[in-house]
Amino acid sequence: MPGTLSRGLRRTLNTVGGAAEAVGIRVELSPSAIVSAARKRTGLEVLGPMAYPDGLPRLCNALNHEAALTPLGRLAARVRLRLAVVNRLRLIEARRLYPAIFAAELRPFVLICGMPVAGGSLLHRMLCSSPDAWGPPAWEAAEPIADPLKDTRRADLRGENPDAPVESISLLDASFWSLGFCRMGTVDSYQRWLLLQDPEPAYAMYRDFLLWLQAQHPDRTLVLKAPEHVGFLHTLHRVLPEGRLVHLHRAPTDAIPNYCALLDTAHRRLSSARAPESLGGPALALWGHLIDQGLRARDAAPQLEVLDIAWRTLSRSPVTEALAVARFGGLVVTDDTRVRYAAHLAGRQSHDAAIPRCELDDYNLNEWQIRSRFTSYLRRHPEAHPRLPAH
Repeated sequence: MPGTLSRGLRRTLNTVGGAAEAVGIRVELSPSAIVSAARKRTGLEVLGPMAYPDGLPRLCNALNHEAALTPLGRLAARVRLRLAVVNRLRLIEARRLYPAIFAAELRPFVLICGMPVAGGSLLHRMLCSSPDAWGPPAWEAAEPIADPLKDTRRADLRGENPDAPVESISLLDASFWSLGFCRMGTVDSYQRWLLLQDPEPAYAMYRDFLLWLQAQHPDRTLVLKAPEHVGFLHTLHRVLPEGRLVHLHRAPTDAIPNYCALLDTAHRRLSSARAPESLGGPALALWGHLIDQGLRARDAAPQLEVLDIAWRTLSRSPVTEALAVARFGGLVVTDDTRVRYAAHLAGRQSHDAAIPRCELDDYNLNEWQIRSRFTSYLRRHPEAHPRLPAH
């Protein structure tokens, strides 16, 4: 929501919200309030077995005490948390009403993961420009199961292109185990807790959402993208063996500061505690952990179907690389496919400057620190090694 509002309107809403908070009126972020609001919206009661009973309480506590959310940030957080509960309630009800959907086989699908800010969005949208491929747009990724009485999801979304495919990390939100929540603000205690949990129950629920989406789009191959999945390849192999994994690689000295820049932009919209220099250390620790876990999973399960794609090659020959991914993913590849990919690329050029310019110093990082943390990764994947300057 905040990303669709002008800066002036966000400032006005925060001013009004701040005045309300000064007299004791504040958006409540508590598990009981959020669950109650979701039940009221859906008319449903059953949440089902809670694999992570501490998830929502820990997240609410972190948002209340660590994230320094603005009034608008608190409202945006409440909307997202309520929607997570809404999606959970509707999934439990859908399982009861449509058991055949969830008993069906999941067809092979494409899942793009790996280093952040490594061309994944461009690749994802090129693939989805083909008529036999489909990635969830923002309104369907956020709310995969519609209100059975009135579906206003697309109409409610404000934006330039409501049907453009987006990341699917939010499909994990209904389990209350989701790294997507960490993009709302600084919630370090929740993130530490999450990384200590068994991710399998969350991915089992994710699988059910994919089965539901597959049933809504029966003639198309699902193409999904979320970089964070790279840290859980071992679980994906067990729970979602149908996935054809695309592992993106980029020099960590480029990827990590660019990730920090995106995170800084997101936090700035929602939080009053803007301290860019505080983002580097946690981002380095998180992605170091996720990438290491991905390497271990691939070593332990060499039978995993994984296609490695380097940012250098993708940025140099995006259509050629996208065609290779399409073939790997079992998509139909014709002369028209190349034309569609090239047309999407031509229309995309003006959006390439969306990532703000950044320097390592902005986030209290340096090259030696990053290369040291990713020594094993760079040894294993030389295609991700930073280019050395010419002498």
